[in-house]
Amino acid sequence: MPFIRKSILAFLCICFFLVGCSVTNEFQVATYETAVERKYPPISVFHSSPIESFVDECQTFDKASIMQTCNLRAVNLGAFQKALKNSGMFADVLYADRDVGYRIVLSSASYVKEDAADIGSAALAGATLLVAPVQVTSNIKVNASLKWHDVLLETVEVELPFTQKMSLLTMDQDHDADIAKSVSSFILKELQEKDAFRIGHVAEKLQSSNYDEDLILPEQLGSFIKEDFHWYDNPFYGYQTRYSHTDFLFNIVDVFVYPIRSADLTRSRHLLKKEFDSLLEDIDLAEKEGFFRALSKGEPIAKRWHVGIQAYDIMKFSAHFLNQEDEAKVTFAYLFLLDDKYVKVRATFADNEQSIPDVDRLIQELIGNIKVPKESLFMARTRKQWRDQQPY
Repeated sequence: MPFIRKSILAFLCICFFLVGCSVTNEFQVATYETAVERKYPPISVFHSSPIESFVDECQTFDKASIMQTCNLRAVNLGAFQKALKNSGMFADVLYADRDVGYRIVLSSASYVKEDAADIGSAALAGATLLVAPVQVTSNIKVNASLKWHDVLLETVEVELPFTQKMSLLTMDQDHDADIAKSVSSFILKELQEKDAFRIGHVAEKLQSSNYDEDLILPEQLGSFIKEDFHWYDNPFYGYQTRYSHTDFLFNIVDVFVYPIRSADLTRSRHLLKKEFDSLLEDIDLAEKEGFFRALSKGEPIAKRWHVGIQAYDIMKFSAHFLNQEDEAKVTFAYLFLLDDKYVKVRATFADNEQSIPDVDRLIQELIGNIKVPKESLFMARTRKQWRDQQPY
């Protein structure tokens, strides 16, 4: 009996020694830049149908040997979403949400080829009732497409080794999470190297307006200095520039330039009024949603201004309101057309006579110095599609 007890004790010691060697999954994690100037935009993750090359490779790999197995969809999409979210690089990461513009679409496969080490670990695990770890080594291939809606921006291909280890004492390991952590890190690294989220990338792929190169705005409007800008990824939203007052820092002028969403550009006054009505509806909605209160609107005014040798149809209105900090403000909105673009101006000031400039003069100064991009190839194609869809 003492001999048996010693043998069992020795056996258990060996088992625990083997477990202590390494019972965690072995995988690689890429290093990427985490100190970015701004978070990447919200993104949604999707599975795609397996790409043809993966299907062909899998079939060939499976047939080559009974010791080989190929599995499609090797990356768990939920785990991948969580890994991207945990990276902290995106404003948000969603699961198969088609309302989100940016998307990562995955196709993946794992190739398992059992070797002597895998077979040996399986035998030892069986002999020790899974106290000693069993390991499975695989090669994981991923094709990741970064898209803006259905427009392909970049393609990333990743091929990584992954060794899965299991034992009775480490059954709580999340193998899907480890695979997703590895794969997501390499995808992020390569997307950074490609500068995939750079400003203007979507416009470049869509062949929509290049506001960075083709929009000319004055550096100053009266006492207002040009500062921030935002180039929207959605080509229909266009471009926004903010001017701030040199002395009254909370007095601002925002200039928006965006394409006219119409197949017929000849009815300029109709287009102007229709868009201005939409602008007024947006203001009413913003009040209902609590962005401001005590709104007092003036009547819309239509004007025809002559700036230089050109005549421009203008629509404008003003309103008084209290912001969320209960500060009294006055805002002026202007809308006019240039080429195939709307130009909308929103000027907001503290509601006192001292801080309110001659806004008409500011807008006339803007009109005399602004140059908008010509109709883009994207909008030309879109308008043609709209015309083709119209009944005769």
